[in-house]
Amino acid sequence: MAHVTTSDSAVECFATLAVPVAVDAVWELLHDEAVLAKILAGDGPLPPVTGVTDIDGAWARAGDSRSIEFADGSGAHEELVLDERPTQVRYRITGFTSKALAATLSQVDGAFLLTHDGCTTTLNWRYTLHPSPGTSLSALAAAGRQSWLPYMGRILDAINVELLDR
Repeated sequence: MAHVTTSDSAVECFATLAVPVAVDAVWELLHDEAVLAKILAGDGPLPPVTGVTDIDGAWARAGDSRSIEFADGSGAHEELVLDERPTQVRYRITGFTSKALAATLSQVDGAFLLTHDGCTTTLNWRYTLHPSPGTSLSALAAAGRQSWLPYMGRILDAINVELLDR
């Protein structure tokens, strides 16, 4: 169910995970900083996350922010845009210090949308990739298919394992 779409100004990457746990368990995992480095450790368009610093707020309300440190020594700024327990979490990543990411992306908007049917929680994840000036949407869409979707799939697999091991 993973796919990429292109609008006039951005590329959207979608991936889905269905897991037999309560919706609150998924929501809590998405807010567990101790798990962040573990599930974001794989290779992909974003380097593995090694730490979170400059935390402003409890990462529970719109406006809370933090700096993300990547394994390659680069970083980015992340801000919580919306947090409605237990149905959705929306965030924005900006200020990429990696030259390659900064040359390609002006910002990335992320969203986790959660639904529960009584037995299974479905996690719908969307990344909206906003290109930097000079980056074509077609090139960004190709990167979405070749790099972002597999990355999202690996992270969702790690989330699945983490949830089932709890």
